[in-house]
Amino acid sequence: MSGMETFPLTWSLILYAVKATIIIGLALLLVRILAGRSSLFRYTVLRITATAVLLLPAMGLILPGWGEFFPGSASLTVSGTKIFPILMAEVSPETSMQDITGILVFGFMLVWCAGTVWFLLRLITGLIYTARMVKGAQPLTAHFDLRHDDNNIAVLISHRTHAPFAWGGHRPAVVLPEQAASWPEGLMRIVLRHEFIHIERHDSVWLAAAGVVRAIFWFNPFAWMMHRRLVDEMEKSCDDAVLAGGAKPGVYARYLIDMLRNLRRPTWGVPEVAYMARTNSNSMEGRIMAILKNQSRQVIIPRSTLILTAILTVMLLLPLACWKHQKDEASPTANLSEELLPGSNEFIKADEMPEMVWLENPVYPPEAKDSKIEGVVYVKALVKRDGTVGGTMLLKSSGNDMLDRSAMEAALKNKFKPAMKDGKPVAIWVTYPVQFSLEERKGRGPGL
Repeated sequence: MSGMETFPLTWSLILYAVKATIIIGLALLLVRILAGRSSLFRYTVLRITATAVLLLPAMGLILPGWGEFFPGSASLTVSGTKIFPILMAEVSPETSMQDITGILVFGFMLVWCAGTVWFLLRLITGLIYTARMVKGAQPLTAHFDLRHDDNNIAVLISHRTHAPFAWGGHRPAVVLPEQAASWPEGLMRIVLRHEFIHIERHDSVWLAAAGVVRAIFWFNPFAWMMHRRLVDEMEKSCDDAVLAGGAKPGVYARYLIDMLRNLRRPTWGVPEVAYMARTNSNSMEGRIMAILKNQSRQVIIPRSTLILTAILTVMLLLPLACWKHQKDEASPTANLSEELLPGSNEFIKADEMPEMVWLENPVYPPEAKDSKIEGVVYVKALVKRDGTVGGTMLLKSSGNDMLDRSAMEAALKNKFKPAMKDGKPVAIWVTYPVQFSLEERKGRGPGL
């Protein structure tokens, strides 16, 4: 049966992957272009990107479609115009190109889904592990005030972490390693200020969103690049806020270096928390260089910039959301892409056989005509419930490849009155000959 028709959801998911790649690729390009802007602005762009990718499916369900991608006819169709029709000729009557395509696509989908489930399980397991770590942590007592303006934020200590991290949610908390009990007041205040900013910005939510995008598109390097860049810009923007609050760059950088020296790699089960220090040496080197760089530290993005960014994002999302496998719900043949089409050797008993209402005369190849090559091509065509041809096979060759190809190309453009069974249209395979004869009647192509 036709892979294009059998797995309509598959092609919708592939189109979703194409859209996500476009959005993430443009965002990464924009972040590179904005290298001279603040880390907070680049972080905001990446947060919007992750949100946009996750919202695309819902927007696609709500908004009307303007074109098709991977429709059942194995063509790319935009506003009703077919582009690059795929020739479905096969020398073997047992297997069609659509069958092979369906098998390959189905196999790809199995691998895609298995990978997504694996990475989502890692994400969920990590969040559960972290939640238990926070629940089992003990309050940190100190001789100076550790409270934030929001007294709802708890400061905890745990032997199960080796670096400070922020945990958002209903009961936000900052979790510190055991050695934090002996930290000097200056280091403690810098660390807490950094983690409080994570909580104020709800960075745990944005990390989880980026993690979900990476899990869905785990095979796409753009998704990994976006996640890594989002983490980097998130930490740099928090560093900027700490420095803008009065911390000295040299002292702050020294604290980070000392923390990194004592840092062991966190367990794989905690992938999506806002660690102040990470084992990625390249990332930490970039942070330290940014800290020591003499520059202005932007901690607030102007409202006008946010509005302009939102408008540009919507302008990009709307056409992408409307680009989908469109179905005409008002048509009596709607949802044909969901029908299970018969295999090439499957017999369908119909009350009325298809009737051809439009015959596309094949072009007599000039080379064949000049060489006085004649022949008869036996074509097997799949007539769908809407009367269009959903696939073709070469049942018997004329002995000349040029004649065979011409007949198969024309067969895809034929139109039929569909076969009927119990008063309803059904898909069925039909066979007919296409004769290429030099004795053409005036005004006609090859004889049929």
